[in-house]
Amino acid sequence: ARAVSGERIEGVELPAATITLRAAQLQRLLGYSMPFREAVDVLTRLGFRIVRISDGQNAEAVVESLAFRPDVKLEADLIEEVARVIGYDRIPTELPRIAPGAARSSGKLERKVRELAASLGLSEAVHHAFIAPRDLQKLGLPPAAVVLSNPLSEERSVMRTSLLPSLLDALKRARRHGETQVALFEVGAVFLHPRSSERSAEAQAARPLDAGDRGVLPDERPMFSAVIAGDRPAHLHKPEAVDLYDAKAVALAMIERLTGKTAQVTPLPQEHAGAHYLHPRGRGVLRLAEQDLGYFGLIHPNTADAFDLGGPALLIELDLTALEGLTNRVAKYKPIPRLPAATRDVALEVPSDIPAAQVQQIILEAGGDLCEQVALFDLFQGGVVKAGHRSLAFHVIYRDPKAATDPEHARTLTDAEVDARHSQVVKAATERFGASLRA
Repeated sequence: ARAVSGERIEGVELPAATITLRAAQLQRLLGYSMPFREAVDVLTRLGFRIVRISDGQNAEAVVESLAFRPDVKLEADLIEEVARVIGYDRIPTELPRIAPGAARSSGKLERKVRELAASLGLSEAVHHAFIAPRDLQKLGLPPAAVVLSNPLSEERSVMRTSLLPSLLDALKRARRHGETQVALFEVGAVFLHPRSSERSAEAQAARPLDAGDRGVLPDERPMFSAVIAGDRPAHLHKPEAVDLYDAKAVALAMIERLTGKTAQVTPLPQEHAGAHYLHPRGRGVLRLAEQDLGYFGLIHPNTADAFDLGGPALLIELDLTALEGLTNRVAKYKPIPRLPAATRDVALEVPSDIPAAQVQQIILEAGGDLCEQVALFDLFQGGVVKAGHRSLAFHVIYRDPKAATDPEHARTLTDAEVDARHSQVVKAATERFGASLRA
């Protein structure tokens, strides 16, 4: 015969413990409003003795435990017994309540970025979102916003704030295995300090989120990062190492294919985060529509030594959140112009600290609607060029703007028209930068 509370088993008096079952707790744990009397009836049929029961708004029942059920000691254990008997299928499924936050990316842009990067000759790398804190220190970045309370190891103890540490580690391992030509990219989220926090930027960078930041989520931003190293493909000539212009070409091609526009390249300022790990004479910022879209550059030798890369490397990073607002465009066919263009070359001697992109932009603006394209084709320093200056030579193409959109009403530009507009271009460049025209 089974033993119940209060019976003697081999001369031992078993204590009769009691458990209080509350209707409010029953509803909270089950997730829906179940009749309290039905739950009490389930416990009665299981052999539990109901010592006392009360109805009303604060209904509860005092239940006497069973000696042969030592696993039932708590109120939650009684509720689990009720759920088991009535069937878990009766418990409705509901989505948890989540505080609204910033809209997450749909993933469409990330997929397109992956396709474009692969078409440009890059191979995708996939890494964990957890990294080691010292990797952020090697890049001179602030501490991570999210620190894991129970990490698998020190190597995976914080959520990444940059994709670069994992890519640099992949480059190091590739070189150790004899693979010298590396072109890797990764698309993924980084986890930054929330911009909505009341703390200042300095305070956000000073410490990670903790228990005092309950309800505050990190800023999860999708990013594109790439690392390029080794030699360019060579067939009929000697191999040449990739340089800054290879990274620049990849970054500009990515932006142009996503937005249909050419980004402007400007020097990367010293206060930029990338200034900590990029060479001061080989880095640039990509801008379009008054927005910073990303940057590229040659990794600093000190950073290369810190990661034990065994050689130089080039980095690219694009902010996909900033790019997403510029990619909502519909591709349109642009016919080949039927009318010939008029080309003029101009060589300007400008101070060495003036970026070529700024001179190019002034030429485009001064050329107006007749100026179709401006391209830098030569840079010269020394010789007859005075100290502290350099010579920049540009191809400037002039054409009637209707030649591509409305060829039936377009016309061929006369030499007089082109010369007059070109004179405005030279005048604007000389006045803006103090440049002088070279013969």
